[in-house]
Parts: sequence; structure tokens; C-alpha cells
Amino acid sequence: MIGWSSHPIQKPYAVVDLRSNLEHPRVQKRFEVTENLLSGRRPAPNIVQIEGETLLEQLLWTIAFGDFVSIYLALLNNINPAPVELVEKFKLELNK
Repeated sequence: MIGWSSHPIQKPYAVVDLRSNLEHPRVQKRFEVTENLLSGRRPAPNIVQIEGETLLEQLLWTIAFGDFVSIYLALLNNINPAPVELVEKFKLELNK
């Protein structure tokens, strides 16, 4: 929250709230309070409803969704999403 509170930021940022029907009421309240406190200081959040009936289904859906979004954004920005230099360096260091 502190990063958003120092000065209003609009573009090129987007806020995405991943919401679940399995959220604890305290988590729901955190989303509400955050939106009230930061309204006008950050872009309005885009709310994505996580799909799935069980926690496991929702976790898997969220992972797949995140992967899809990462690939899509890379392609929109003319970046090859396949090779990730930092990840490759990380793997090399682990194998030493």
C-alpha cells in the first residue's frame, strides 16, 4: 500500500485483484479496505474471479491463468516468453 500512497499512479500500471469464492471474510474485508484507502491513488482494480469448486482446483486455475497472462503480455510487448535468462542462470548456480 505504501508504494501506491506516495503519489497517484495511473499508467502504464494495471491492478488485478484475484478473488475467490473461498476467501475468508477477513480477506474480503482487506480487499474492501484497501480499495477504499487507495481509491484515486492507483488505477481501479480489475477483478478476476478465480474459477474452481475446491481449493486445489482454484490453485491450479490460478497458476494456469498467471502463466497465460505472462505469455500474452510478453507477446504483446514483442518479447519471446520462452527463454528466461535469469531463470537459466539460477538453474546453473543450483547445479554447481
